[in-house]
Amino acid sequence: MDWLGSGEGTMLAAVPAGDPEAALLGYAVLRSHPAGPSWDVGELVGEIETLAVLPAARGRGVGSALLDAGRERFRGEGLEWWSVAVVEANSGAVALYRHAGFEPYYRNLLGRIAD
Repeated sequence: MDWLGSGEGTMLAAVPAGDPEAALLGYAVLRSHPAGPSWDVGELVGEIETLAVLPAARGRGVGSALLDAGRERFRGEGLEWWSVAVVEANSGAVALYRHAGFEPYYRNLLGRIAD
């Protein structure tokens, strides 16, 4: 996690409009990093490392607003592609990301080693 202090990462915070002293509604941590040699997405790719919204604030556009702000941040860096990893069973998060234009691209599988 050395990238947190390297300038590769950005944190976005969502607070109620007009009240910056109010409780945090959600946040997103973004990272831009080298895309790697096997993905044809440009030299750098954006990644949503974390996006979290308080349960009481879900369904009110907070997650979408964080994604919109993240998209603009990455556009400002000249990036063309971004990614996010999501647990497939988290149907609300999957729907949020699909609504924002994300499509399945890479599947990571998890298996238990011990019985």
